[in-house]
Amino acid sequence: MYFKVTLHVFVLSILFLNSSCIRDYLGNTPSEKEARADLEQILSDFAITEEEKNATAHAELFLSEGSTVNFVLKNNANPSIATLTRDQWIGFFTSWDYEYFPVYSNIDFSIKRGLAANSHLFQGFRDGHPDLFGNDLFLYVNTPNGWKIVSLSSTITAPDDETDYDGLGIEGISPYEIFNRFRIAFDENDQEALTTLFVNSTAPCFRFKKAFSENFDTNRHTAGVFLNQLGSLDTNVHIVFDRLNIDIKDQYTSLASASYTISNGHKKLEKGRLLATLVGTPEQGWKLSAIVFSVTTSIATFR
Repeated sequence: MYFKVTLHVFVLSILFLNSSCIRDYLGNTPSEKEARADLEQILSDFAITEEEKNATAHAELFLSEGSTVNFVLKNNANPSIATLTRDQWIGFFTSWDYEYFPVYSNIDFSIKRGLAANSHLFQGFRDGHPDLFGNDLFLYVNTPNGWKIVSLSSTITAPDDETDYDGLGIEGISPYEIFNRFRIAFDENDQEALTTLFVNSTAPCFRFKKAFSENFDTNRHTAGVFLNQLGSLDTNVHIVFDRLNIDIKDQYTSLASASYTISNGHKKLEKGRLLATLVGTPEQGWKLSAIVFSVTTSIATFR
């Protein structure tokens, strides 16, 4: 772990939402303790490489250049959202002409069958002085090269923002309604309706099985590509979400987990688990910023 004298203190408050084992892409079953240790190391490396402005090492923490970073700037309860690609994010923080490092606290993990997420509070320090603060929400997948970041959604509050955010909520579509509309639009093969549920068409959205390609390219596994693939499916294909749980991390970020089943009439085509991150938009309510489906069972004819 990485500690800055008197400042780099990780206050670990771990929440486990799964059984004692997960299964990675190689068919191994590392313990949840081992997975948590790996994810903690990623957070440490994320902070170190950001402070050192080490672009190469920072990039290696992400799944690919198609990974995204979403910022929700609270702006005294007048939020705005910016979405960056991995490389845009790296170009942004390496251009800073001041020293910056984050301190994480209240770290919370969820590990589910090759998927993981963590949220935590952060306090940024600029040239040694307290600066921006907020909440980070990371989504990960486990690959042959270890855990990788799919997306980061971060809320940011300025140090002079004195707004009392307790009790404030997002108007418009709720996180639960997002999945209800996703199910309806999926069943009706309504790509236009599904498009409106995402922050944008480049949001990571893909399915994976145990075998994970070394050449996996999230540029080809975005919401836009997912919707195009949906258009080629039989119109009688349906999706059902079970045990859907929404954990709202703050007013503008939330984590969703669920089991899912895809069927064609009475025939089950695929089932598995999913993790998704959502961000609250200022005018249209909650939107999906990333969703990943971990396939546990499928038939060969379904792609």
